[in-house]
Amino acid sequence: MDETEDVYCVWRADYDARSRICSYGFDLFEREGDHWNRDGELHEEKAWTTEELKRWLEQAGFINIKLYGDRKLRAPKEEELRIFFVAEKEPQTEEEFAAAFAKEYHRWEKSSES
Repeated sequence: MDETEDVYCVWRADYDARSRICSYGFDLFEREGDHWNRDGELHEEKAWTTEELKRWLEQAGFINIKLYGDRKLRAPKEEELRIFFVAEKEPQTEEEFAAAFAKEYHRWEKSSES
Protein backbone atom coordinates (compact mmCIF):
# COMPACT_ATOMS: atom_id res chain seq x y z
CA MET A 1 0.00 0.00 0.00
CA ASP A 2 1.27 3.44 -0.82
CA GLU A 3 1.12 5.97 1.97
CA THR A 4 -0.04 9.48 1.13
CA GLU A 5 -0.93 12.60 3.08
CA ASP A 6 -4.41 11.11 3.60
CA VAL A 7 -3.60 7.43 4.14
CA TYR A 8 -1.20 5.87 6.64
CA CYS A 9 -0.52 2.20 7.33
CA VAL A 10 1.04 0.68 10.46
CA TRP A 11 1.81 -3.01 10.44
CA ARG A 12 3.35 -5.51 12.81
CA ALA A 13 4.28 -9.16 12.52
CA ASP A 14 4.99 -12.04 14.86
CA TYR A 15 6.17 -15.57 14.11
CA ASP A 16 5.49 -18.48 16.47
CA ALA A 17 8.12 -21.12 15.71
CA ARG A 18 6.22 -23.84 17.59
CA SER A 19 3.01 -23.51 15.58
CA ARG A 20 4.82 -22.15 12.50
CA ILE A 21 2.20 -19.41 12.22
CA CYS A 22 3.09 -15.91 11.10
CA SER A 23 0.52 -13.36 12.23
CA TYR A 24 0.60 -9.86 10.87
CA GLY A 25 -1.76 -7.02 11.45
CA PHE A 26 -2.40 -3.82 9.58
CA ASP A 27 -3.88 -0.64 10.97
CA LEU A 28 -5.02 1.66 8.19
CA PHE A 29 -5.70 5.30 8.90
CA GLU A 30 -7.54 7.35 6.29
CA ARG A 31 -8.14 11.06 6.63
CA GLU A 32 -11.68 12.23 6.00
CA GLY A 33 -11.93 15.95 6.42
CA ASP A 34 -10.64 16.94 9.86
CA HIS A 35 -10.61 13.42 11.34
CA TRP A 36 -9.03 10.01 10.70
CA ASN A 37 -10.89 6.73 10.24
CA ARG A 38 -9.13 3.60 11.43
CA ASP A 39 -9.57 0.16 9.93
CA GLY A 40 -7.57 -2.97 10.55
CA GLU A 41 -6.88 -6.46 9.32
CA LEU A 42 -5.22 -9.52 10.81
CA HIS A 43 -3.66 -12.13 8.54
CA GLU A 44 -2.21 -15.49 9.53
CA GLU A 45 -0.02 -17.68 7.37
CA LYS A 46 1.24 -21.19 8.00
CA ALA A 47 4.90 -21.86 7.26
CA TRP A 48 5.51 -25.21 5.61
CA THR A 49 8.91 -26.75 4.94
CA THR A 50 10.10 -27.32 1.40
CA GLU A 51 10.17 -31.05 2.12
CA GLU A 52 6.52 -31.07 3.30
CA LEU A 53 5.30 -29.17 0.24
CA LYS A 54 7.29 -31.32 -2.16
CA ARG A 55 6.02 -34.54 -0.51
CA TRP A 56 2.40 -33.33 -0.72
CA LEU A 57 2.83 -32.42 -4.37
CA GLU A 58 4.20 -35.91 -5.06
CA GLN A 59 1.35 -37.54 -3.13
CA ALA A 60 -1.14 -35.47 -5.10
CA GLY A 61 0.28 -36.90 -8.31
CA PHE A 62 2.63 -34.12 -9.42
CA ILE A 63 5.84 -34.97 -11.24
CA ASN A 64 8.92 -33.08 -12.46
CA ILE A 65 8.81 -30.85 -9.37
CA LYS A 66 11.25 -27.95 -9.62
CA LEU A 67 12.03 -25.26 -7.06
CA TYR A 68 13.06 -21.71 -7.87
CA GLY A 69 14.26 -18.75 -5.86
CA ASP A 70 12.05 -15.75 -5.17
CA ARG A 71 11.05 -14.68 -8.71
CA LYS A 72 14.35 -16.03 -10.08
CA LEU A 73 14.98 -18.74 -12.63
CA ARG A 74 17.57 -20.44 -10.43
CA ALA A 75 17.62 -22.77 -7.44
CA PRO A 76 16.47 -21.13 -4.20
CA LYS A 77 19.11 -19.81 -1.82
CA GLU A 78 19.10 -20.63 1.90
CA GLU A 79 18.12 -17.13 3.02
CA GLU A 80 15.20 -16.64 0.62
CA LEU A 81 11.81 -16.15 2.24
CA ARG A 82 9.78 -17.40 -0.71
CA ILE A 83 10.30 -20.40 -2.95
CA PHE A 84 8.34 -21.05 -6.13
CA PHE A 85 7.34 -24.56 -7.16
CA VAL A 86 6.71 -25.67 -10.74
CA ALA A 87 5.30 -29.14 -11.35
CA GLU A 88 3.35 -31.23 -13.83
CA LYS A 89 0.22 -33.14 -12.87
CA GLU A 90 -0.21 -36.84 -13.50
CA PRO A 91 -3.80 -37.93 -14.09
CA GLN A 92 -5.52 -38.85 -10.79
CA THR A 93 -9.10 -39.43 -9.77
CA GLU A 94 -10.73 -37.20 -7.14
CA GLU A 95 -10.94 -40.21 -4.82
CA GLU A 96 -7.21 -40.92 -5.14
CA PHE A 97 -6.40 -37.28 -4.42
CA ALA A 98 -8.75 -37.08 -1.41
CA ALA A 99 -7.37 -40.28 0.10
CA ALA A 100 -3.74 -39.17 -0.30
CA PHE A 101 -4.46 -35.71 1.09
CA ALA A 102 -6.42 -37.01 4.09
CA LYS A 103 -3.70 -39.54 4.94
CA GLU A 104 -0.94 -36.94 4.86
CA TYR A 105 -2.98 -34.31 6.69
CA HIS A 106 -3.78 -36.68 9.56
CA ARG A 107 -0.12 -37.71 9.75
CA TRP A 108 0.86 -34.03 9.95
CA GLU A 109 -1.82 -33.31 12.62
CA LYS A 110 -0.44 -36.05 14.84
CA SER A 111 3.15 -34.86 14.44
CA SER A 112 2.25 -31.23 15.22
CA GLU A 113 0.50 -32.16 18.49
CA SER A 114 3.78 -33.11 20.14
